[in-house]
Amino acid sequence: MIDKSIQIEKKNGSNLYVNILEKSPEAPNVIYIMTPMGDVNKFKECYSPLVKYGCNVFALSFSGIGKSEGLMEDFSMDSVTDDIDTLVRYIIENYSEDLHMFGATGMGGIIAQAYLGKSSEITDRIKSFAQTGVAIHGDMSIMPNSRIYKVLNIIIPFISKAFPRFTIKFKVPKFNGVNAEKEMEWYLKFQEENPRALDMHIAFVQTLLGLFFNSKSPIRNKVSCPTLVIIPEHDRYYNPSYVNRYYESLDNPKKIYTMDDSHLVFTWNSQEICREVGKWVDSYSKEQTSINECRVSPYDASCSY
Repeated sequence: MIDKSIQIEKKNGSNLYVNILEKSPEAPNVIYIMTPMGDVNKFKECYSPLVKYGCNVFALSFSGIGKSEGLMEDFSMDSVTDDIDTLVRYIIENYSEDLHMFGATGMGGIIAQAYLGKSSEITDRIKSFAQTGVAIHGDMSIMPNSRIYKVLNIIIPFISKAFPRFTIKFKVPKFNGVNAEKEMEWYLKFQEENPRALDMHIAFVQTLLGLFFNSKSPIRNKVSCPTLVIIPEHDRYYNPSYVNRYYESLDNPKKIYTMDDSHLVFTWNSQEICREVGKWVDSYSKEQTSINECRVSPYDASCSY
């Protein structure tokens, strides 16, 4: 395996940081998207096992985050799309068109889902998708007091305009279920080592709320490339019924993989997660049939399944 870090120059002249774990030039290429909370290298243990299962990995830090240039004030779904598009072009030029995506660590799954909902010539090149976080438009019940966020979505653009550098300290929801003590120890250690990692920039909060509530959100569109949904059965954010509702809405080839674990399983059992993602990628790697091309259709909430 080759482990290297690169800076890709974007059209606006700023550099985008990517950690590449290269299995071989012929291997399928997996774009790894995580929660925008710092340097991707701090989470290398979450994606490095993918190499063992035959993949090249491209772990991306969005503009303004980690070692990527840019300002968090400019963070938006448009900037995310531009960043991922830039990486896709780099992979096609330097590796191959065997492209796949893994949205991980919760919010990374939501952001990747939204990206694939913005159907374009580039997003349509993604052959398969795996995610460990999902979103249903109009339903933010994955968070406590979810009704507040719908109201906040209305006023946050004004706050963002007045205080563009404002940050909101994210508080981990209380949890008394499986691995509660183990997870709390992890969060405390993580915050000790990364004091500002849970300070959510207002531009990110505005983007996230917009994905759930705005009428033109790409979350309204169904991702229709083959999709693997990974769910920890005892997740502090997601109850199984929420994930199952999302899963049942998908029309494309799909699979749900349930783990008898909690939210932070991606930190201590990345081997199992990456094994399943690797198998999923292998199922659709280098196939050129139309069933493996991403297409997006409007989400119809009245559909029955």
